[in-house]
Amino acid sequence: MEMKEQFWPYFWSVMSFHLIVLREALNRSRLFSASEDGHHIGFEVDHIVDSVGSENAFTVALAIGLLMGHPLERINKSANKSASFACTQEGASPSLLPNFRGAY
Repeated sequence: MEMKEQFWPYFWSVMSFHLIVLREALNRSRLFSASEDGHHIGFEVDHIVDSVGSENAFTVALAIGLLMGHPLERINKSANKSASFACTQEGASPSLLPNFRGAY
């Protein structure tokens, strides 16, 4: 039985969750709501410089996407892209490249 089929009714009705975020393996993630299931396999990073800040980059992109009302698939892609980019930069607060600005 899939996890969604087994646990989701409990999360939505008993716990009153609105969104569940699962980070899988190195760079995959799944976002679940009562009506959507967003899965992303992540982006391949050729050269990891520093993973510090990658989770924060993921979380910020997730929050922005949710606030803007984007579908979970789009949010998940943006969050993974942001986290992957953060891994290619040194330190916890890299500057965004021009192609990332305005991505939302």
